[in-house]
Amino acid sequence: MGPEDHVPTELLERALCALFASESPRLLDSDDGSIQHDGISASLSRAVVRWRSGDSSADRTTEFIVKRWRRGGNTENWIRITKPLEALGWQAGLLRREAMPQGIVAPILAAWSDNSATEAWVVMEDISATLNEFRMPRQWMPDEVASPAYTLDETWRRTAYVLDGVARLHVAWEGPERRPLLDSCDFLTPHRVAMEGLLPSYRWAFGLDREWTRTPNPPEWLRANANAFLERVSSGDRGIWAELICDRSPFVDALVSEPVTLLHGDLDFRNVGLRWEDDGASVSLIDWECLGVGSLVLDATKACYHALPISQGAWIDRVKERYFQAYVANGGKAYSHDAYDRAFEIAFASHGVIWFPTHAGTHIRRGAESLLWIDRAIERMTAAMKTLL
Repeated sequence: MGPEDHVPTELLERALCALFASESPRLLDSDDGSIQHDGISASLSRAVVRWRSGDSSADRTTEFIVKRWRRGGNTENWIRITKPLEALGWQAGLLRREAMPQGIVAPILAAWSDNSATEAWVVMEDISATLNEFRMPRQWMPDEVASPAYTLDETWRRTAYVLDGVARLHVAWEGPERRPLLDSCDFLTPHRVAMEGLLPSYRWAFGLDREWTRTPNPPEWLRANANAFLERVSSGDRGIWAELICDRSPFVDALVSEPVTLLHGDLDFRNVGLRWEDDGASVSLIDWECLGVGSLVLDATKACYHALPISQGAWIDRVKERYFQAYVANGGKAYSHDAYDRAFEIAFASHGVIWFPTHAGTHIRRGAESLLWIDRAIERMTAAMKTLL
């Protein structure tokens, strides 16, 4: 990395003070190390910091995870995120530890963004071990779904802790006392943007927008996967899928009047960790780059795509009911069971039009041995779609 690619020393000092406040830490030097991961919107590196406590002469070392965010690339092209939401959310006080409900941790220690919000740095506690405690099979890989990292009972036990924690987060931010702060954060992703993921790419793939103004063009496999998926949908329902893949306004309109709360926005299983404690487990959530405001069902249903073996249809109903039980148990009042049930099915289908044409289309094109899970999910989502048109 060049000099301009090194995390600002001031941020590392703030992170040390946040983590070791009682020890009056003094930063001596740091090594940013090499990039561990270069994602669609940010790069990650591990910073090794050498420091001393108070008047001590003994050197100590601590490792932080550092994220560098820059505008552009696929985050902007595919999911329309144009600002460093994680850094902005922390600076606004949304993601500070004191703002999180009991049992929920956002491990951000310090953050910075430039005045134009085109570049940002985020320094986080290294919670690799915590993330490993919620390692889940990738639901798009049938072999992994058939042989999950844990037994189904253990998978459900860990999933239940996560659903309880996410429900606490939503309840904490749905109250009227928190609404002024949410309203003041105009950078938060509205539910419309959350429901329009991959929309420009699909419209280009189906020839509705013939000129692609961004770089690079959507990959050809997206077009091939989406077409293969539509061929799998029954001829009678193919039209409604084709329409909603390229026009999300019916989904947006259906949830526009729903109660709102703070949303994580990307409950991919890789962004969730568990830390075992005497009375259960705390839930760690990383990668808040889709931080938003909207109906809690947008988070609850996305968990079905990323944190659970979707091939087992009973899991969706189990997650749906367990989340609502946790929501009510933690004091949630904005949703009745009937209202939640309706909104959940609509949100589940809205995620389906984003992810199924690409991911399920991959398995269809590869000639996967079992596609029954795709057919069952299509049937469920189609039923919800027909209530919108």
